Amino acid sequence: MPNSSLKKCIFDRPQQSLNWSQRFKIIRGIAAGLLYLHEECENVLIHRDIKASNALLDTEFNGKLGDFGLARLHDRGQESIRRVCAVATLNTGSERDGIELPHWTDIVKTGRFKELAPYDPDWYYIRAASMARKIYLRQGIGVGGFQKIYGGRKRNGSRPPHFCKSSGAIARHILQQLQKMNIVENNEKGGRRITSQGCRDLDQVAGRVVVIS
Repeated sequence: MPNSSLKKCIFDRPQQSLNWSQRFKIIRGIAAGLLYLHEECENVLIHRDIKASNALLDTEFNGKLGDFGLARLHDRGQESIRRVCAVATLNTGSERDGIELPHWTDIVKTGRFKELAPYDPDWYYIRAASMARKIYLRQGIGVGGFQKIYGGRKRNGSRPPHFCKSSGAIARHILQQLQKMNIVENNEKGGRRITSQGCRDLDQVAGRVVVIS
């Protein structure tokens, strides 16, 4: 781009301050780009990395979005059936209290190998439903097992990546919530096992998925 990025204009050229007209053009250009990505594209595209270095400027200082390396594509108006069923079940909990979202769900990382917190506002419900399903299929999984299941590769720059476990605190907190809802219980051989109530709930979710499909 002729005027490079907003970062260079701010930090590398401090003697050339932007006037209010140029600042307004930059803001309007970035806002127009986000409007197009969120509302006018066939699929919703979430940029996820808006910062000064990714705000590119043309000859007239109109703002343009760049670097879509962390962007995510989402279907418009078509949520996953399994996602809807899982969130609805764990959020309402039939006659019992549903899962209580902790205050840190929008800022916590799910593992040391992650760079950012999850962008999905329902990620906690999805993870809880996933953990309940895994316990349903394989009894006796504990915090350590879930750390390996939800782990991933940690990037180390020029050094080779290596496997890194996910957060044990998140897995423990979710298991406590599921236990409070009587979906899982302690297993005498270690870990957790599904309860009869949990089996009924998960079977109902599976039935709803089949019917809606």
